[in-house]
Amino acid sequence: MKNIISIITIAIFFLGFNAFAQNKVKPTTRVALITGIVTDEYGMSLPGANVRILGTNSTYVQTDIDGQFSLSAKEGDKVEISYIGFRTEVYTITTNVAYKITLKEEFQDTGLVVYAKYSGRLRGVAAYYMFGY
Repeated sequence: MKNIISIITIAIFFLGFNAFAQNKVKPTTRVALITGIVTDEYGMSLPGANVRILGTNSTYVQTDIDGQFSLSAKEGDKVEISYIGFRTEVYTITTNVAYKITLKEEFQDTGLVVYAKYSGRLRGVAAYYMFGY
């Protein structure tokens, strides 16, 4: 009788731990191949634009000569698209797998004027017609 009670006690003990372990299963996230094209405001493709997933150091690609890119991302990831002379855009990945991204030009007026002066002396035909000597 003692053996049966101890076997039942051990069985209940292990079944209790097994029930708690069942609650810790994490749902899997879906990784998809995201494709898209990066253009400017006029519809011209932007080759060499940087496309990267925020929060990772190694997940980035550049657009090809037609402005197209593809990378693997999960739903909810934030993707940053940047190009020199254009505003950086950040998009959140949804269930779509194809994106058309339009970047807007960014103009910064520095207020600087460049003045170049030629300090050499004009000679020959140009000097004769311009200045008479």
